Amino acid sequence: MDQNRNTSADFAQNEIRFTWLAGNSAYSEELAGFFEENVDEKYISHGEVAEGRADSFTEWKKNLREVLEAEFKEILSATPGSSIYSRICICSLNNKLAGMALIAFREETKVAVIEDIIIGGEFRKRKLGSLFLEWIEKEISLKAMSFIMLESGINNKRAHNFFHGNGYQQASVVMVKKL
Repeated sequence: MDQNRNTSADFAQNEIRFTWLAGNSAYSEELAGFFEENVDEKYISHGEVAEGRADSFTEWKKNLREVLEAEFKEILSATPGSSIYSRICICSLNNKLAGMALIAFREETKVAVIEDIIIGGEFRKRKLGSLFLEWIEKEISLKAMSFIMLESGINNKRAHNFFHGNGYQQASVVMVKKL
């Protein structure tokens, strides 16, 4: 489902488009580059380490772009049918990629997990992230999910403030011990 909207004075003369990507792995390379260019080590949480994107909680994999490209290619080429599946959506402003999100759906438990949500650096502090998150929440609600969960790197204070400001609250603490 696509949705175009012009909201907020910042975007009055601009076209904002929110779109789910599916069935076309050609976007994998562009998305991997966008991800890598718009996150720093503060973004790393236990999910990035567990999924093989980061070597530690302070260091991304040296081949992060290749790891992401393979992950995104798999998601974008997947066929529906599983009770647990992931989808990628993007936000564009005047046909330029401005944001992306990876959402995991767990239909049996009615939980959606925002695995990643990234707004390009030049588009931050302009309410675009909140508009994108609002669209994602509406899309998730159409799938009859009961909860939205997400994780954030412990030092990613900017993201924590963003999510708190959009109604999210801390629900748990993840502990880790290096062996």
